[in-house]
Amino acid sequence: MDENWDIPLGWEMHGDALLLKHLQGRIFQKGTSWVEIGSGSSTLPLAQKSKELELNFVSVDLSSEYISLRQKLAEIDPNFKFMMLKGEDFLRSYTDPISIAYLDGYDTAQLGWAPPLDMQSRYKSIGGWAGNESSWQMHETCAKLVDKLLVSGGLICIDDNWRKDGAWSYRSKGRLALPYLISNGYKEVQYVHGAILLEKP
Repeated sequence: MDENWDIPLGWEMHGDALLLKHLQGRIFQKGTSWVEIGSGSSTLPLAQKSKELELNFVSVDLSSEYISLRQKLAEIDPNFKFMMLKGEDFLRSYTDPISIAYLDGYDTAQLGWAPPLDMQSRYKSIGGWAGNESSWQMHETCAKLVDKLLVSGGLICIDDNWRKDGAWSYRSKGRLALPYLISNGYKEVQYVHGAILLEKP
């Protein structure tokens, strides 16, 4: 039963906060915040920190409801970009090295929670979402594409993952991506409230 899966300490910290904790000058973001449409509640703090550290920043999301982020990012730095397309499509055409990647796209039904019906409808209309399997496959595809671009020592964070005794719940976003990354030598930096941060060898 999923309610018996481990929930690590610090449950209030999501992937964006975990990344902010570990960024120290060494960013591709897949998925923005849905809590308040267009709020950019994960995107904008990451962009602000990227500006402080003199990093480039790109955020990608399929939904036109986030288009206001384009102007907000430009106000932080005119070189920061919001791209309205699939993350995997962006990564297939992107050639520059990536230092940090945050993958937090399609939400999965997990731990007694499911994406609201309006969100499910939006996912289906813009990306062909068909439940948890779509999330697993998208995160695996993006992880493999990021792996080709991520520099040695680079960081990748995937949100909403639950495990017990080393096994990932079938409701974890990274159910397919995490075994791939770990089998390719990525080391766990921290795991908190389902957000896992890995470092490339």
